[in-house]
Amino acid sequence: MSDNDFITVKIKGKENQPIPLLYVADAFKELNHAIDKSYLSISKKKKLSKSDREHYKILAEDIKSGSVIADLLIIVPPVVQTAFAFQVASTGLSVKNIWELTINSFNFLKVIAELRHNGQSPKIIQHQNPYSLNIVNFGTIEIGDIVYNNALRSEQNIKNLARIVDEKKVSSFSALDQSNNGIVLTPKENKLFNPATFIDKNPIDIIAKLFRLDVETKSGRLRVLEGEYQGE
Repeated sequence: MSDNDFITVKIKGKENQPIPLLYVADAFKELNHAIDKSYLSISKKKKLSKSDREHYKILAEDIKSGSVIADLLIIVPPVVQTAFAFQVASTGLSVKNIWELTINSFNFLKVIAELRHNGQSPKIIQHQNPYSLNIVNFGTIEIGDIVYNNALRSEQNIKNLARIVDEKKVSSFSALDQSNNGIVLTPKENKLFNPATFIDKNPIDIIAKLFRLDVETKSGRLRVLEGEYQGE
């Protein structure tokens, strides 16, 4: 993928029926945020500044009829790429690398979701290249630390994006480059990323770390550190 290549986004309605505008807006918003996370991970920033937004952009072009189809362009001017040349010398802050990091993060999250769905635990090995992802077999994954950390940052955006493919209004979502590499979501992926929850009546003992807490809604997230139920 070059800096001038586009990403084709297609949102297909069930039986080619019209799609509610809110679904379309949410889909583009979550995809935009997922790509933003890759930009931030490569540039080693926590959030986008006003200056970042003036240079780095994701633009929609050539919106076509038939479902919802649009071509997206990720804009990273040469002056911005040069500014980060020393900070990310191994890859550079380019459109190609931002998109590849987005794809690798999605693929990692999907494999983890599939393993969990099948009741399996992944074996994760750190790859020497921080931007690499290598699925050795269905249970063993070699992953670079930047891909791993970016996957954690973008996980909620991917889950939200998958949730839009509810089979009632939207039957599929895809964001593919000109080599057909990218993100594809169907109702199957929705169920993988957003599994039904249940209350287990049998108590279990866990060792966990609380890393997100909302005192107003009395909700939060735990990271289980030891035992059979490791994860979040």
